[in-house]
Amino acid sequence: MNKMEFSNNVDNIDERRTEIFLTLLINTNQFTTIQKLSDQYMVSRTSIINDLNVIQEKLQNYNLELTKTPKGTKVTGSEINIRNALVSIIKKSGKLYPDFIEKYQSLRHKELKLDEMNTMISKDSVTFFENLLNELENKLKVVINEPYYTNLLTHLIIMTNRILDGNCISDNVERKDDTLTINEKMKDCTIDLIRKIEKKFNIIISDEEAVYVYKYLTSIGLKYNYPYSEKESDLLPENFTRDLIDILSQMSGVNYSSVVGLFEKLMLHVKPMINRTKYNIQIKNPLLSEFLREFKDRFIMTKIACHLVCKNYKIAMINDSEVAYILSYFLSADEKIVKNLKIKTIVICHSGYGTSQLLATRLEKTFSNIEIVGVITSNRLQGIDLNNIDLIVSTESLDIKYPYLVAS
Repeated sequence: MNKMEFSNNVDNIDERRTEIFLTLLINTNQFTTIQKLSDQYMVSRTSIINDLNVIQEKLQNYNLELTKTPKGTKVTGSEINIRNALVSIIKKSGKLYPDFIEKYQSLRHKELKLDEMNTMISKDSVTFFENLLNELENKLKVVINEPYYTNLLTHLIIMTNRILDGNCISDNVERKDDTLTINEKMKDCTIDLIRKIEKKFNIIISDEEAVYVYKYLTSIGLKYNYPYSEKESDLLPENFTRDLIDILSQMSGVNYSSVVGLFEKLMLHVKPMINRTKYNIQIKNPLLSEFLREFKDRFIMTKIACHLVCKNYKIAMINDSEVAYILSYFLSADEKIVKNLKIKTIVICHSGYGTSQLLATRLEKTFSNIEIVGVITSNRLQGIDLNNIDLIVSTESLDIKYPYLVAS
């Protein structure tokens, strides 16, 4: 696998800072200097110092530090945090650097221009990891959907690159996890993946690394039959989902419990989400910015509900990307509710029942959510209770206090 190198043809400050950030994360075993970066990007030392100050602030989001010594500057911190930062920055910078990283989903469909990936890994390596995940899908008889595919592929590539550079996860906590529930099928898949990567790149992958890969596999939303168990931990996704639906129903005044399919679909998302939260595995939602812009109030409501449920079950609060994914299920439920909502309609006609019936038939045929509850002539209107009627359609003007539509 190739070392990542960047060009010095960067005019945009944000792009330059992103490149420097990635360079520091990838080369954590090496020091760089302000003068070297200044020469590389052909900017003043003051500009580079400002860049490093911004990067230092961003590193705090990943519990990493920018260490400065007489030898130079480098990133220090937990190997897991370094990899989480790499995954996050790589995915965020995908639009800025088309030759740095392609959409991995396109890669799956053989549309990736492999020459453009050479700055990160070799062509053979990309193909190897793609085939590795294809084999996993065939073995489990599932399709790994986005964003899980991108996260898993990125993790495997970064893991291998880091091990080749001599950086391994050595935190004992990754190995001694008493709360880890082992699924034998996923365990076998993990062992198979590890052995093939070891053979391909002639490396040794530690047990700690293998456990972390296993956690990734159990956190990517694969839908296959798990062995049923009534342990409390197995009931957690079900209880979490039910409470979330109940709280959002109370907050919004909408009975989401009655929406067919919502509970089942949401629980399939919640189960791996709980694993991701437990194992500190981050996924990015490409629609997060759009959700914050178009559904700000709904997003805040959903985030509050998630906070309450997470607190109740003593789970770390999920990030905004996860909240946005949960919100998408309820937005979809809203569409179902609107689609199935029947508008109680009464049709009134002056010229007789036949004309009214014809109009009623046309309305029901044109608008699937209209329910005709009455077809009458105008001289019978006084004896009808209109309080529970949603829509009044008439072929003539009416002398009533309720709003109505005139159809000519």
